[in-house]
Amino acid sequence: MYQGSTESWNLHDTHMFDTLHGLLDASSPDTKAVVWWAHDLHLGDASATEMGRLRDEINVGMLCREHFGVDAALIGHGTHTGTVAAASD
Repeated sequence: MYQGSTESWNLHDTHMFDTLHGLLDASSPDTKAVVWWAHDLHLGDASATEMGRLRDEINVGMLCREHFGVDAALIGHGTHTGTVAAASD
């Protein structure tokens, strides 16, 4: 995934969104969800960054904004210690 194409990134995040959407569809209409199984790169809004503007990438946050509108709250989180695996680009 680190050196994958835009197509593989978009497929990955579309699958994560479809999973979230499926879980919500299987629940009562008042159900809300907190997505904790994805890091900030997936949960921000790609359309507001280079991801969407320059690389045509989408992410879960962007798909949630498009589908749920103002009912979607995208909240990042972080830590002051630890390590992360990340690509150089």
